[in-house]
Amino acid sequence: MQWSLGKKFDPNCSSSIETIFHSMLFLSISVENIRFWCVVSDFHKAVDILRAPTCEDKSEHDETDIRTFAEEIFDTYVRPGAEMEINISSDQRMKIKEQLTNSATIDKGVFDSAQREIYALMSRHSYPRFLALK
Repeated sequence: MQWSLGKKFDPNCSSSIETIFHSMLFLSISVENIRFWCVVSDFHKAVDILRAPTCEDKSEHDETDIRTFAEEIFDTYVRPGAEMEINISSDQRMKIKEQLTNSATIDKGVFDSAQREIYALMSRHSYPRFLALK
């Protein structure tokens, strides 16, 4: 993904520049955004692993693990008043809560719209501020 000012940025926190950016977000009390982005990426990987076809029978345990992980993300970042509450629309919060509450199987993309919203917020506000630091 291309960020403003033509600088390429990968929010996976894999290079030193992203690590410094993460530190700046922490200092500017915006760390919840990058952490949410990263944890949703981890959620995608976990769902892929737990739902991968194997020679063994699939168990209910895998879906329980996925639901538990999704609920932890919701409780930490999405729920109003959460410890690291992210700034997303109330419609976004409601859609995520409905999916977690009403679905027997959690969709891998349950947080994708919120993740895109947070990415846009970081790209428009946090990252340009970071690049302007001297």
